[in-house]
Amino acid sequence: TLKERYQKIGDTKRATPIEVLCESFPEEMATYLRYVRRLDFFEKPDYDYLRKLFTDLFDRNGYIFDYEYDWVGKPLPTPIGPIPSDTPLQPSREKAQQQTKNPVMSSTNGELNTDDPTAGHSNAPITAPAEVEVADDTK
Repeated sequence: TLKERYQKIGDTKRATPIEVLCESFPEEMATYLRYVRRLDFFEKPDYDYLRKLFTDLFDRNGYIFDYEYDWVGKPLPTPIGPIPSDTPLQPSREKAQQQTKNPVMSSTNGELNTDDPTAGHSNAPITAPAEVEVADDTK
């Protein structure tokens, strides 16, 4: 069933170690994933910390922020087939009502354990201890 399929996908995602997901990427990607996996659903992320994590990586690699992104200037993908002209732009009221009857899968599969405040949280450290290099580049 669809529910079992989503459950299997979720299980695979949770079972894949962050180190495997990020093995060919900078350590900051793994740090980011460990951080967000530990967030509670209602917890507000520390955006300043996360922004600094990536701006430090950006600076360390000597990149220059030119406001040009990799995808700018690339052609949009061509649609596979023609778009039917008789397709309504707005779904009918009946279709909209039908769509609201579909169940929504939550990331916890409806299993919330309010007795355990650490449920769903990883005990992995947010970042591995690293040597800190201090450079005195005062501008």
